[in-house]
Amino acid sequence: MNLRTTFMAAAVSAMTFGGIAEAQEVLRFAEFGPNRGWREVTQKWLAEEVEKRTGGELKLQTTFGGALIKARNVLQGVGDGLADMGTIVGVYTPKRMANYRVGDIPTGNDDPYVGLAAMYEVASTNPVIAADFDRHNVVYFGNYTSSTVLLACKNPVTKLSDLDGLKVRANPPHSVVFRNAGAVIVAMPFPEVYQALDKGNIDCAQTYWSAIYAYKHHEVAKHITALNWSQNMSFGVVMNKDTFSDLKPEHQQIMREIGHDMTILSAKLAFEDTAKLKGAIGSDPSVTVHELEPESQAMLIQGGLDTAKEFEGDQSVLDAYLAAVRKYEAKLEAEGYPWAR
Repeated sequence: MNLRTTFMAAAVSAMTFGGIAEAQEVLRFAEFGPNRGWREVTQKWLAEEVEKRTGGELKLQTTFGGALIKARNVLQGVGDGLADMGTIVGVYTPKRMANYRVGDIPTGNDDPYVGLAAMYEVASTNPVIAADFDRHNVVYFGNYTSSTVLLACKNPVTKLSDLDGLKVRANPPHSVVFRNAGAVIVAMPFPEVYQALDKGNIDCAQTYWSAIYAYKHHEVAKHITALNWSQNMSFGVVMNKDTFSDLKPEHQQIMREIGHDMTILSAKLAFEDTAKLKGAIGSDPSVTVHELEPESQAMLIQGGLDTAKEFEGDQSVLDAYLAAVRKYEAKLEAEGYPWAR
């Protein structure tokens, strides 16, 4: 018996029909994000699909806001069985998830479908990444995207040189590019960004279209710089390995299928939400959206590609990921989005 917390509904006598109801296993999901935004929509979908596809034998119970396990501790907590499933972010465990963090390299592509399809393919098939997850007693389930990387700042940023001397909350490898432009990089968990901006402890924060409203960054940072550059892809869902192994074989297959479908749903929701959020923020008179000047944009893209030289994981993982990105760029160009075909 592992340490995971699993609830089994008691078998109840169905007196009217003279039978016994099937036991139901409840899987506890640790979500550090708030119960709003498109991740909350995805969690609701997950709960419905798990129960529907298993005929009610499995049920998902999500705890939001890090109430069950804090953001930095989800990988460890799920591996230890404090939760059966949870949302992980590679930057919180950079050494332990060095190979999975390949998805954070700024490739110059910020399309959610391209990024998620590429990341899912590599994370679910690459033996090096699989071995990393196995060492931490978890199984890869599916992927989210941060959506395209932005800067939310107290003052306008339209050139990379504007970052010189500013305190910027950012994650590597993106932070490497900002640091090279003169920024002072500050590390902190994402849920703490709002307060840090509000108190003036930082001048800018790396954020995302999908997170601006969910975390209310637009209330305390009135200048948004759309970088059109990259997205964080080491942002996924894992399942306790013992929990997964204890499932019926047919339920294991169902969970793998749901993980894939959740990944594609995340791409669709991120795509749709980005369009809506751009419109909403663009129409907010208190917020100004900026673009980088062309010269800075070119420097940003090249700087992002250069960070691949500092990738700390296995070269085979890097090669596989970059090839998968180009593969799905071509697939998107030829076939369009899967939900629109």
